[in-house]
Amino acid sequence: ENDADYLHVLHRLLEAKRPRTALQCCQYELERVDAPQLHSMLKQFLAGEEPDGPRLNPWNLGEMLERLEKSNAIEKMALIQLEFGLFPALGYGQEARANALYAGVMTEPTIFTELICYVYKPEHGVRDEPITDAIRAAAETAWKILHACKQQPGAQKDGDIDHNAFTVFIDTARELCRHADRLTMCEQTLGQILAHAPADEDGTWPFLPARDVLDRAELEEMRKGFVIGVHNKRGVTSRSPWDGGDQERHLAAHYRNHAERVQYTHPNMAATLEKIAKSYDNEGRREDVGANLRKEGY
Repeated sequence: ENDADYLHVLHRLLEAKRPRTALQCCQYELERVDAPQLHSMLKQFLAGEEPDGPRLNPWNLGEMLERLEKSNAIEKMALIQLEFGLFPALGYGQEARANALYAGVMTEPTIFTELICYVYKPEHGVRDEPITDAIRAAAETAWKILHACKQQPGAQKDGDIDHNAFTVFIDTARELCRHADRLTMCEQTLGQILAHAPADEDGTWPFLPARDVLDRAELEEMRKGFVIGVHNKRGVTSRSPWDGGDQERHLAAHYRNHAERVQYTHPNMAATLEKIAKSYDNEGRREDVGANLRKEGY
């Protein structure tokens, strides 16, 4: 088949409202499909057309989004909206494939604030609008996006982080969320994201812009979120039933080392890292007790 016939078949499938079949036909030959046509297929899929059609694999969906992103043929906000709608379909472990979405969330404080407002109610009042099924679904998606976010504010396409943009984003997002009466959850969410911040070139963690922000006296809620994020990013662990708390003691030493590095320059950051270390000390002792009981046959 030539490309003209191939594209004609995809066009007729779209006319027949069969986006799932069209996507299945092209999922292994995405280079043959122009970006606007692929975008139209995904929009129809998102709209619920052909509900009984072939199931779309999350990995293939990620490849399709990557094809659209690299094409530079789709307007930025249209791509962000598409990835927001498709985010639940990406499935666990594929969230990072929504590159345009995360780039938007972490460079545009207004988008970040909008997600916070979807997820959390005002601190001193009630929502203005009634909770519909659509709003509830949007809130669930927004929660998943925010809690899977590892991208840092100010991140550039080459992976570097613009330090000034990093700080400006956080300050602007806080101000917008203050006006939206959601400052506490904004700060806690940002703290969880900063738990994924990189280290400095000399190994000090987190890198200096994050330390400067987290060390501010007034940002206790952000430090709380940071502690939560550090614990959450550890994920699932495995060990022998008789191993005890060696893993936790290793982590405690790791975070205590970072605390000691910054104790004179960033005391609040150092105290937060020491708090994390102590929590792993305690967890290690609990694992020791459990392992000893199992050795005794309890």
